[in-house]
Formats: sequence, structure tokens, C-alpha cells
Amino acid sequence: MQNIKLILVDKHNVFLEGVTQCLRNEKDFQVIGQATDGLTALKLVDEKTPNLIVTDLSMPVINGLELIKKLTASNPDIKFLIMAEATEKSSVKMALDLGAMGYVSKSASIQDLTKAIRLVDSGHSYFDPSLSIPKRQYVSTSLIKQGKILRSDNWRLTRQEKRILKLIMKGLTSREIAQELNLSKRTIQNHRASIMKKFHTKNLVELVKFSLGNQFLYD
Repeated sequence: MQNIKLILVDKHNVFLEGVTQCLRNEKDFQVIGQATDGLTALKLVDEKTPNLIVTDLSMPVINGLELIKKLTASNPDIKFLIMAEATEKSSVKMALDLGAMGYVSKSASIQDLTKAIRLVDSGHSYFDPSLSIPKRQYVSTSLIKQGKILRSDNWRLTRQEKRILKLIMKGLTSREIAQELNLSKRTIQNHRASIMKKFHTKNLVELVKFSLGNQFLYD
């Protein structure tokens, strides 16, 4: 089993250390970095290659929302799980709109946190029960274009695009897909951009959410 490489970001050092120690007990987790602000997190990402970032939202220098915005543009393979106070619901909603794939409360158990990490890493969403908002509210309006897609032949995927999308849905990164299919990373990124255009999705999160509900498009 391939390890899930994690960077943890939280403004409270004590909380950060506590979570880190708990996660290090999980055999499939590898905590490769910690940061107490968004700027440090950006520098860590430049030095390391995380699969997933677990981040707070309220932080100095660069907050969690800006961090997600910057990294989803520059490193679209990285997935985000928000770990914040239950009182930050409006910020959590904004983070999900920006590309985060899940939210877990800081008061959640370590079992819930590890479950959330594994789900998000595999391309699924996770929403803490405390968020008490229907999940469908987080689906971007661009996903409500299925009718437009199905009335046109423009959505049809090539055989190669279908193969790539199935691997994306398994949680593989562009680099891993390139190795699997013996293609260049740039070729995989170009195919992914084509798939996203056909499905009218703006980022990896929207692509995964749309594809989960419309599997017949690439089976």
C-alpha cells in the first residue's frame, strides 16, 4: 500500500504536534511536513510532494483560503481536507468552493480524522456531521450542466481519456498515471484538461464529484 504523504497546517503548535503524533501511528500515513501559517506551507510544498494537505483556515500571513486558492492553481494534484472549528462554517463553505474536498471538525475523534483523510485521498468527499448543511449545496453550479453535456456529442471521451479518468477516480496523481500508462506527465495533464472541458468542470474536485454521479459517461 502506498503511503499517503501529508502536510499539516495549523496556527497552534501544540495542536499540530498532537495531531501529528496520532497520525504517525497509522501505517499508511507519512507526515512529511508541518506549518503554522500558509506561507510556510507554500514553501514546504515547493520542497516536498504531498498527496494531501490537512489545513486550518484562520492563520497568519496567508490564511487557509488563500493557501487553497494558490495551490489548486499551481498544484492541482494536491487534495485538501479542512480541519477547523465548527463555528467557521462560512469559511468552510468558501474553502469547499475553492477546491477542498472535505471538512472535519477540530473536535472530531482521531478515527474520524483518519477516515476523512483516506476518503479525500481516494478522491471522495468527507463532511463532518457538525456541518449540518446538505452535501449537494457544495456542488458548484457548473456541475448542474449535465443536460447541456448530454444534449451534445462534445462530452464523449476518447478511449485514452476514459482510461485516464478511471485512474483519476482511483486517486492517482498525474505522475502516477503517466508511469502506469507509460506516457509523459504533460500528456496526462493535457488529457485531464480535455476531460474537464468536456464535463464543464473547473478543477479536480468538480471533476471527481461529477464523475462519481455520472459513471456511465466513461464506463
